[in-house]
Amino acid sequence: MKLILGGVLAFCLALSAKNCHANEQIVDGRGVGDFIIGQVPPRLGEERLVSRQWQEDENGKRYERLEARVAGIPVDVEVHDGRIWRITVMRRGLRTRDGSQVGDRLQKLMRMNRSLRRELGPGPSLVLFPKDLCGISYMTDADLPESVMRDPSTDLPATFVREARIRWIFVTGCKT
Repeated sequence: MKLILGGVLAFCLALSAKNCHANEQIVDGRGVGDFIIGQVPPRLGEERLVSRQWQEDENGKRYERLEARVAGIPVDVEVHDGRIWRITVMRRGLRTRDGSQVGDRLQKLMRMNRSLRRELGPGPSLVLFPKDLCGISYMTDADLPESVMRDPSTDLPATFVREARIRWIFVTGCKT
């Protein structure tokens, strides 16, 4: 009997360890956790829903903005016409498949993703789009001169690359 119970316990511990690792939340171009771009948001209990509000986009169209927890980390989920349109990760703790997360230095991101396309974001902050990670973009926490932002042939200043960090990770879905 002890041998059987010991075997069952070992199996349960192994399964638990596997499930803990399997449940590690990965941010990818499809979504974050159970929030999937283009899908209806999952049902959220009080422990996961932080806030829910209605807002208007620049065209005056109303949309729902949810702040919800994924593995305990709050994320913003924009819902247009009942479907998830965009997810924004603004806190450390959820990683992309290459291991990047909010708060990481731009230098690390650029080492992991050698094919980053840059665009001028709000501020003017730098927004980076990796070719290999469809549906994901990274916004940095530092502003750059617009001349550097608009000319992709201009190298980013070395101090910027060393000091800037990932401020937000946007998930918008892959358009194929």
